[in-house]
Amino acid sequence: MARRLGLKSRIQVAAETQSTGFGDVRSVLLGVMRITMATKLVVALALTLRFAAGPGNPWGHCLWLGVFHAVSAFNNAGFALFSEGRCTGP
Repeated sequence: MARRLGLKSRIQVAAETQSTGFGDVRSVLLGVMRITMATKLVVALALTLRFAAGPGNPWGHCLWLGVFHAVSAFNNAGFALFSEGRCTGP
């Protein structure tokens, strides 16, 4: 998303979103990105707090686990760092 969209990509996005102009495409994409990032941040915070509730888990490790699992769940990647399904510490 850091680079500019080409004309072909803009036309495709405009057709998918049924927008009338190319300015609408940019606003739709920015809106989707904002909602996506907000969702990931809220879930990452909730998971970080949940992992921190366990005994002996340092905050840095809990933050990493929260962010990793939030992104993995949002993207439906299905990755997990625990074979037994729970965090037992670093």
